[in-house]
Amino acid sequence: MKRILALVPLLALAALLPGCGAGASPRAEITRAALIADPAPALEAELVLVLSRDMLDALEQGIPLVLELALEGHDSGAALSAARTLKLRYLPLARRWQLIDGGGAERHFARRAQLLAALDRVRVPLPAEWLALRDDGTFRLTLSLDTAALPGPLRLPALLRRDWRFPSTTYAWHAAS
Repeated sequence: MKRILALVPLLALAALLPGCGAGASPRAEITRAALIADPAPALEAELVLVLSRDMLDALEQGIPLVLELALEGHDSGAALSAARTLKLRYLPLARRWQLIDGGGAERHFARRAQLLAALDRVRVPLPAEWLALRDDGTFRLTLSLDTAALPGPLRLPALLRRDWRFPSTTYAWHAAS
């Protein structure tokens, strides 16, 4: 009973937080993915992302959203896996939107629409051993929101509220030689 009573203030805080109101459900889709070798090994993916109003409000208040890309690949002789992140941020003092990829490369944008448009096609660096699978490998790419990267007060709403539930999406393909 004491544990339940301890959650009451957290639930009340979550309800009062800006960016926790009702909004459209977020969704994600991977429409295409491929391993490329030019100029360096990388995963290139085309994404369709719809963020909820609460997610957009959190971004505008300087709270970063972290998207996780998990790639698995195998062929007859090898199996590899890699996890990369895409971090979306707003820098209020600089009035700039920022996208940081898994390799640490930063891109800056003047408007939120430009940041979201940059997510339509992303390129994430990979180690060179992935090139061995490029010609005859089978791959699976999963995209999800890393709720553990949210600040503590937003983690509970991210678990409980529909507008913070970002469904994982998976795309599978086979590289034909």
